[in-house]
Amino acid sequence: MEKKKSTFITTQEHKRIRSFYYLILIQSFAAVLWLLLIPKEPANAVFLGYSIRRLLLLIPMVFPVLVVLFAKYKLKKSETWQKWFKKGGNKAKLAMILVLGGSLTALAVWSFIFLYHFLNLFNDIGFYNRLMPMLISYLLVGIEMVVFVITVLYRVPNNHRKPFQFPWKSFLAALLIICLCFIVIEITGWGHGFTRIVIVVLGVPLLEGQIWYVAGILLMTAFAALAWNTIPSRQRPDLVKHRDTAVFLALWLIAVVLWASLPLPDHNYFAPSVRAPNFEKYPFSDAEQYDYNSLHVLYGDSENFVISKPFYVSFLAVLHAVAGLDYVRVVFLQTLVVALFPGILYLIGKELQSRLGGIAIALLAIFREINSIQASTMANVSNSKLLLSGMLAALLASLLVYVTIRWFKNPGKKVSGHAFIIGGIIGAFILTRLQAMALVPFGILLVVVRYFKNIKSILISILLLVLAVGLVLAPVLIRNHAITGVYWVDNPSSTGGLYRYFVFEDDYEIEIPEADTMEEQLNRNISVISSAFSRGFGDILQFMMDHFMRNEISSILIMPIRLGNQTQFLDYLNINQSFWAEIYTQSNVLNMLVLLINSLIIALGFSYVFQRNPWAALSVIGFHVIYSLSSAVVRLAGWRFILPADWIIYAFYALGLVELINILFHAVFKWNLKTLASDWAAYPTESDIKSLTWRSYLIYGVLFLFTGGFIPLREALVPSLVPEYDREDVCTAFITAAESSQTPQIADDIAVYCEDERTGALMGYGVYPRFFDEGEGYFDRPHDYFFGKQDYSHLVFRLIGKEVSSVFIKTDREDLKFPNGALVYVLAQDMNKTGAAFVLVAGEEPELIISSTIYNYSEMPGDLVGQ
Repeated sequence: MEKKKSTFITTQEHKRIRSFYYLILIQSFAAVLWLLLIPKEPANAVFLGYSIRRLLLLIPMVFPVLVVLFAKYKLKKSETWQKWFKKGGNKAKLAMILVLGGSLTALAVWSFIFLYHFLNLFNDIGFYNRLMPMLISYLLVGIEMVVFVITVLYRVPNNHRKPFQFPWKSFLAALLIICLCFIVIEITGWGHGFTRIVIVVLGVPLLEGQIWYVAGILLMTAFAALAWNTIPSRQRPDLVKHRDTAVFLALWLIAVVLWASLPLPDHNYFAPSVRAPNFEKYPFSDAEQYDYNSLHVLYGDSENFVISKPFYVSFLAVLHAVAGLDYVRVVFLQTLVVALFPGILYLIGKELQSRLGGIAIALLAIFREINSIQASTMANVSNSKLLLSGMLAALLASLLVYVTIRWFKNPGKKVSGHAFIIGGIIGAFILTRLQAMALVPFGILLVVVRYFKNIKSILISILLLVLAVGLVLAPVLIRNHAITGVYWVDNPSSTGGLYRYFVFEDDYEIEIPEADTMEEQLNRNISVISSAFSRGFGDILQFMMDHFMRNEISSILIMPIRLGNQTQFLDYLNINQSFWAEIYTQSNVLNMLVLLINSLIIALGFSYVFQRNPWAALSVIGFHVIYSLSSAVVRLAGWRFILPADWIIYAFYALGLVELINILFHAVFKWNLKTLASDWAAYPTESDIKSLTWRSYLIYGVLFLFTGGFIPLREALVPSLVPEYDREDVCTAFITAAESSQTPQIADDIAVYCEDERTGALMGYGVYPRFFDEGEGYFDRPHDYFFGKQDYSHLVFRLIGKEVSSVFIKTDREDLKFPNGALVYVLAQDMNKTGAAFVLVAGEEPELIISSTIYNYSEMPGDLVGQ
């Protein structure tokens, strides 16, 4: 009988197959026993004390047993099956089915086990616990299907077991630098946020469970890639073509689905709780400023004021042009764009190490953003659900780093055009974050390093870089000069707040003269900053290092260090509180061990990147350092101020995880994964990148010019959408609405009010209407008549029209009909104290709102709604 079996399966193969039979049988029955031993539910018992749902779970759990028994019987009795295995190519087909089916099964089950906690999929933890036996059983079956291929159907070849080479020098150097940073922090106390002017909130970290999950994904992907490559190349399809495009799009889609599926923040400083009259989500603070400016750009009413962060404002204007004023739709469109971030990180990881490394970085980025979105209600964050520039800046930063890496991998000393593209990205970056101006000299330094000793290439590349930056910034500088008389990318008065940071604790006996014009303000502020640097350099250096180290602590602590904090296990899998607001790790042996392990993994990732492409590795670290210093110099650290650059640290951590897996495969199995699964685990071979043609330069140049010139072009080429009006138009609209209301007698009062020369008349589109009851407000600031807590009820909104204005009106009515973006008329004499006297919201049913300081609604008959 044994000989008969060996006619199509060798004796050795038969023994291995039988071992898998027994393994699946044993683990399936063990899973069933596990399920039955979980405490019963007497209230739902239908048979032997078990519920119907518990009993139904037994059906899929015994399915692997039935499959195994059926396959064993067919292989023994069926000649058809035996002939099928003898036929050439069928063995490869079976192997491909097992690899794809097993890996997808294992990945799906592994993902469900963790995503249940990461995304709070449903609240029935009891049902989840009852699913665990089946999930673990199917996870093991999926893994075993892949292992079956490399142990039974095909064997891993021995001719690839090459000696292992470890980059000790770069590894020890990187580890030494990390340790020196920790020592400096401990000795000086830098980074703990003791200075008075500092953003002390750290960035949102990853969770331990997310790192475990990603490590499992990497291990299973590595095994699947290895098993796939054991199949003879002629008998398996070629998956190399368009592979990176497919992975990029898959990561983008995963990010979109996961991020978009999470709810909007219930309450966040930049997106407060919904309020009457519309109960819609509106931005606030910095987010409101950017969005409000974008609406002015969209409506063509932005000619007379300088726009901060013009690239992000232009981006929001485009989103509003597509999605309208609905916050949910705008956020979704923003998510579609910033979800490119993980895909670009994948390309960076692939260029620095391998495709597997790129996947690792991308997955960590996706989960980091999930944490940030989930933390919106409990902490200060910047994410894709808020109208803040942080994620778009991170996207630009990743694109800049990617082009730089490609540049340094491009062979030869000829001008390749990368400097031109880098200059354009830096220009857009400056229009998103002003501190990115520090990247211009950094870009010039990169040019010098890249074309060292080739003076001609250095000069041409510097010229191209500066030209590209100029193409982006020129339209903004020209526009701002026409408004302020100063060539500056932001409002010159904003530098006033900056110089106060430098003289906050000591004025250094600097005389601060008065300044009347914008040009005088800018020159005054720059002069004060220069004097502060020269007279108090030591103190300034002190707070710069404090903030710089704060940024580094925030970046390092993205990889969580709290196993010694006596944290509950489930807290490793989901976010319940903002434990990261301050330095959360406690000083104990276990946390020190985790810190050491994290440092070793980061150093490991960097060392292998440095070994293959040292200048690319140094340029990536250099970008992180320069950006961190650029925020530290103006006393800003952590939180959203380091978000565009802190991903670089966890990127090297992710690459270190992949290298750790490579070491594990070599140590345990003596397999060189980089050779056996080179298409996924090996450093990609360098490809010759063609230099840009003059047409490419022209296309990129037009794109850069359009990037900076979007707002001026909008103002010059597209007619304004805001209504033209005069005082008489506004007054006529009010009088007509009053006459058609149920209290027409107020029309005479409005006419008298309009005739008063102190009365101002405004007309435009009202956005972000919010009603605050007595004692309600966003601040405990009585002097803030708009959003401070007051002893009266009032309605607040913004007006988009020929005059930029914020409007509030005292009223007790919260059941107002005020659609966001409706045409609004306003009459007021002192908006900053008493507010508007009359507000008319135009529409199918016009809403006439009268200030409670003029009329007492309880004394007026009927409804004040014009029909």
